[in-house]
Amino acid sequence: MISTAMTSCSTSEESEVESRKEFYRQTSEYLKSLNSKFREKTVITQAMNEKILRCLTNKCSSDFDSRFTSWCRTSFIVQNVGSKLLLCDAKNNKPVLVYEKMYDIYKRTHIETAHAGRDKCLDSLSMHYSCRHESYRSTARVSYLKSQNKRQKIYDDHIQKIADSYKNGDLVGISIHKVDRTNCDPKIMPCIIEKRSNNTDIPTYHLISPYGRISTAFPVHQLIPMSGIKPTVLQNIKFETIPTITFVQASKLFARGNPAATCDCKTKCMAKTCPCKRASIACSTKCHAKLGKCMNIEE
Repeated sequence: MISTAMTSCSTSEESEVESRKEFYRQTSEYLKSLNSKFREKTVITQAMNEKILRCLTNKCSSDFDSRFTSWCRTSFIVQNVGSKLLLCDAKNNKPVLVYEKMYDIYKRTHIETAHAGRDKCLDSLSMHYSCRHESYRSTARVSYLKSQNKRQKIYDDHIQKIADSYKNGDLVGISIHKVDRTNCDPKIMPCIIEKRSNNTDIPTYHLISPYGRISTAFPVHQLIPMSGIKPTVLQNIKFETIPTITFVQASKLFARGNPAATCDCKTKCMAKTCPCKRASIACSTKCHAKLGKCMNIEE
């Protein structure tokens, strides 16, 4: 709403009326988009300003309900400025910016700051006035964080439930990154769970791949449950003698059977100068993408 005000406040006298109408039209749309129980108190109108002053200055406050009276006493104070009563914010003792005067105040502040932009205008405005909508933004922020904490708790419980379902020796899958495979290679590498670690907030698992023990642990949300019979290479594993390799090495070995994955030959890949031909593997879709006469392809 404030940024809209800055763009709407035109200094041209010819467009003064149109600019004012456009400002209050957009402001009205913003207020209508709010929850009905916050709408009336987000901005203080002149009528509401006078009503609050009557409530705070009238000792016999039977004309107002207890909730409204409590809100007035906790949110506002009255200061005497000459012969006038000025409504101020109870937290910072700054005058409350009345809705009907917003356009003129925003425009004046915009000019005084030499059209410096939204942030400087807001800083200058907050030095002299209290804008009630800021408190509601803070309330909305607290409500949002509270809601997110509740969602995070649900997610954590879900992750914990999945983690409890895995046992040592279970068959799971790990996604192979596209840089370690070609388009026609497997995308998931089967592994078995060796052990579980609870050193972090999220349970992690140490895995055994078809080519050795993977040196890094994987969080539970990266595991892909797999059913069926374990691959032969993952059966009857001797944990004492199995080598330790990195996940990248295991991925490349499982995807292509050789770390040399691609070539960039300008010929037909028929000689041993081609890395793929020298490794006795066929070229893939990641090899020389623009060459269409490769002879080292799978039939």
